[in-house]
Amino acid sequence: MIRTLLMRIIAILAGKALYTFRNEDDRLLYETSLHHSNWKALPRGSIVGIALVDDACAYDASIHTDPFAFGPYVYHIKDVVPLDIPISYKGNLGLNKLTEEVHAQVMSQQSVQDKIATWIKEEQEVWGQDQLHGISIRQPPAEAIVRGIKKYENRSRSMFSIVQKKVTVKRTKKVIEQPVLA
Repeated sequence: MIRTLLMRIIAILAGKALYTFRNEDDRLLYETSLHHSNWKALPRGSIVGIALVDDACAYDASIHTDPFAFGPYVYHIKDVVPLDIPISYKGNLGLNKLTEEVHAQVMSQQSVQDKIATWIKEEQEVWGQDQLHGISIRQPPAEAIVRGIKKYENRSRSMFSIVQKKVTVKRTKKVIEQPVLA
């Protein structure tokens, strides 16, 4: 098996529930970075942006010095594009595949088309634009990601890996590439 880095495009779903701050410093971090404290006014229950994730790993305090990164699993968001028009969507917890109808609505927005074309042109390996998955994130972290302020998403367990593996199909001896979704 050969492992190579693989960029992953995901939809940012602003969940209906609000984020529970870990402590007062956590609340202040969001309040000062977003210049906002009326979290209930932020869009919820909708897809608010598309992100390019370029790293997924276990948290390591010696590497992850960003105050938004605390793990235990961290996903680095290399770039993001907010949707021109948020799309109402009821997602599930964690990573979930968007319906074909919602996928088409997201991909029909010109800003999304332009950004994905740029990502494909600039990066060697980009995956996800044909089979878009979304990740549910509560507000205000979803807003911080869409504004490009928060560059890390934290999860209690691994959702996917940013590697690609080459496997040989036994019957045909053909080598195929499969993105890893863990």
